Amino acid sequence: MKRSISLDQEQVLEGHTAAVRVVKFNRDGRYCMSGGYDKKIILWNPYQSKSICTYTGHSYQVLDLDITSDHLHFVSCGGDKQPFLWDVAARLVIRKFRGHNSQINCVAFHPSASIFVTGSNDQTVKCWDCRSRSIDPIQVLPEARDSVTCVATSTIEIFTTSADGCLRTYDVRMGKLQTDCLACVISSVSLSNDGQILLLSTLSNKLMLIDKEEGTLYHEYRGHTNTEFRVDSTFLNNSSFVASGSENGDICVWALEDTELLLKKKAHQKLLMGLAAHPYGKHLLTASEDQTIKLWTLST
Repeated sequence: MKRSISLDQEQVLEGHTAAVRVVKFNRDGRYCMSGGYDKKIILWNPYQSKSICTYTGHSYQVLDLDITSDHLHFVSCGGDKQPFLWDVAARLVIRKFRGHNSQINCVAFHPSASIFVTGSNDQTVKCWDCRSRSIDPIQVLPEARDSVTCVATSTIEIFTTSADGCLRTYDVRMGKLQTDCLACVISSVSLSNDGQILLLSTLSNKLMLIDKEEGTLYHEYRGHTNTEFRVDSTFLNNSSFVASGSENGDICVWALEDTELLLKKKAHQKLLMGLAAHPYGKHLLTASEDQTIKLWTLST
């Protein structure tokens, strides 16, 4: 018998004046931040649909951001070709780094929050030290053969995806690289709560669940539309489900283990790009080309 779940809209967050590319919860899930093609970053209380403050300074679209675990700083990137490190309370850019020569698509802090990683259309991944006064990268990972689309980190690993069809896992401690080629453009990567499996979005209308150590394909998930644009996917509800946006504005939710499509819901009237799951609860944020962010609650 098919499991019954529902996804209920709680709030609509309006404040951007162009497509919203990215939305992220902070580490305790009390607030969120968004960035978009209007060059703005907005800090929200999503539960009250309240804009707390707006950060300006980018000259081009904002494509990704990440927030430190202590909530004091965040880093953003996009068309400027350089990552920006910000002080949350002061609303100021602490440092602009240099080193990429093309658009930066993705950024992620290491769990220590002292280092962050970026990936760019220039086919490189670069690592940056927040504590140093230098604006240059401390390490360059040049193995990608096409644009780097997404980066994620664990305590000892860096995970990168690329338009060249490869998932690359860098073991920083051992200095080893594992490359898994999947023969399709990979646009997004998420790490499960237990750190053992990876969820990949691809431009082939499917998600892939991959064993982190062996590169073994566990499952594929289908039912959404994704062939042209980066559309995020995520683990949901303590990794019991997986969720993805869709180019037609749908949210899709599958059971993790049996890959059953449990829910397909029209969330936005335009491309649904950004997706973020609450770190502990059942909330989900979606960000769209329609200039809005929506807060949802999953009921099982």
